[in-house]
Amino acid sequence: MGLKFWFKFKYIFLWAMGGYFVFHPLTMIIGSFMLEPHELFIRAISGTVVSKTVASFSLRMLPWGLSYVILNGLIGWFHATSKLRELEIRRSFQTQTVLNNLLKLSLDITPLEEVLRQVIDEVISLPWFALESKGAIFVVEDDAAVLEMKAQRGLSAPIQKDCAHVPFGRCLCGRAAQSGKLVFAVRIDDRHEIEYQGMTPHGHYCIPMVISGKVTGVMTLYVKEGYHPTAREEEFLQAVADVVAGILQRKQAEKALLESEKRYMELSITDGLTLLYNSRHFFERLGSEIERAVRYDSFLSLILLDIDDFKQYNDTYGHPEGDKVLARLGEVIRESSRKADSAYRYGGEEFTVILPETEVESAVNVAERIRNGLESLIFSPASGEEVHKTVSIGVAQYRPHEELSSFMNRADTAMYQAKEQGKNRVFFSKLEPGNGAGR
Repeated sequence: MGLKFWFKFKYIFLWAMGGYFVFHPLTMIIGSFMLEPHELFIRAISGTVVSKTVASFSLRMLPWGLSYVILNGLIGWFHATSKLRELEIRRSFQTQTVLNNLLKLSLDITPLEEVLRQVIDEVISLPWFALESKGAIFVVEDDAAVLEMKAQRGLSAPIQKDCAHVPFGRCLCGRAAQSGKLVFAVRIDDRHEIEYQGMTPHGHYCIPMVISGKVTGVMTLYVKEGYHPTAREEEFLQAVADVVAGILQRKQAEKALLESEKRYMELSITDGLTLLYNSRHFFERLGSEIERAVRYDSFLSLILLDIDDFKQYNDTYGHPEGDKVLARLGEVIRESSRKADSAYRYGGEEFTVILPETEVESAVNVAERIRNGLESLIFSPASGEEVHKTVSIGVAQYRPHEELSSFMNRADTAMYQAKEQGKNRVFFSKLEPGNGAGR
């Protein structure tokens, strides 16, 4: 209200004084011309007489002059009111434009960090808001009482480092997060716990973002030292905080949905007991790897393995004990495989591993690690009894333009040859000279 008063007073004063300085000289000129015409040509006429005549006329015109000044003052008041209304409309338009842009950002599929950087840019771009060209947005991650800086503009390296993680209650941002209320500082005071040598004097707006009574983040904006906030600014910043809180809520919901979908997809292609991929996914993946091997003329190998005498083990000790063997074998296969390999539970006690860009000799090394890994384990299916389990493994390397079924049959045949030769061993399908992929 005080700002509007002085704004209007300035215009009233200027218009009134303008009226006075126009009307007074004009009165003097008109008064001089109201003298008798012949007096203008009398050289010896006394200057005092002329001055008195002009003064007398000016005195008679004084009420009119005052009226003119008052009229100009009223015109100034109306002009000031019009200007204020124009400024108010412009500010409201600029404010609404920023809020609309923020609402559009809330629907954007851009990553959260980039969206938050755009939020900072939008807010500090307001011409009527005396903000510095820098700021940051913090987000509460994993329900911990810690703010993590997700986006920033114009902050120095020391601030980015020291404010990367701010516990609730620490410094201005942490206080805003802990209280759930806006915190303002005119200058760097004793609440500003994070400082470094050479820090530029400044003030702060720290606005918490709250959803259903829970703080989800804090937006920090900078002002010049000594700057004093207004109710209008706080109201605007609270509206911005509400929009950003909505953005955070939506992004977190999207993240949870994606993770849920990913988890569902993994469960749909994963064997629950061994945590390896299931057979349905095996055939999809093997077909893709064969296409890639043909396209890039690269190597591809396949491991197929079966637990020796597993039916007998189940019949003797029961299926729960058999499941323990299957689960431990799944662990051994994951630990023995390389990062590029993919392992599957192919059947009841049969497993397979796809090895892209791998020749048969390297595939045999992986198979031997699996065989040794299971053999070294000790199972105790009954009290006082220790049992070692083994696997028979077949390995095959893909031949150019070979059908998937043929590739599988060669690995399967190699596995049965391993069983026929005494079990607990690796047997591989030898390649004929010149028929290996990638040769």
